[in-house]
Amino acid sequence: MKYVDMPKRDIADAATFHLMLFDMGLHNQQAARLIGVPGPQKDAERTVSRWREGLHAVPVPVWTIVAEAHALFEANAQRLIEARRAAGADAPPLVTYRSTNALYDAVPETFGQLPVQYHWALMLRVSKATGARVEYAKAAGE
Repeated sequence: MKYVDMPKRDIADAATFHLMLFDMGLHNQQAARLIGVPGPQKDAERTVSRWREGLHAVPVPVWTIVAEAHALFEANAQRLIEARRAAGADAPPLVTYRSTNALYDAVPETFGQLPVQYHWALMLRVSKATGARVEYAKAAGE
């Protein structure tokens, strides 16, 4: 079924759709990959952009994918915040990665196809909630 034939959310929901993607650190290209928007990359990015900007209503199945991903993001953030608080003031800094490849090399099973920007957004959320420092992971040989 094509997006044009799918049931749609209200056009007013575009801002919430945009904010969920923004909160997870996802740009149009990354969102298109997460959602599984078919076609050439530029067309897929343009489709996501139109949904984000409210130029087209978001199809219900697309909304569901993003809402579920965002709920998982929120749950992961809360779990990490609680673990960080339990670890106390002596806990080491939070660690993030400079690139998606470095993230996948370090924790391939954890983030699947999500880009490093998702991890950055997650670490920022935890840092803001707990006051923890965030540092880049050491490169091999450092």
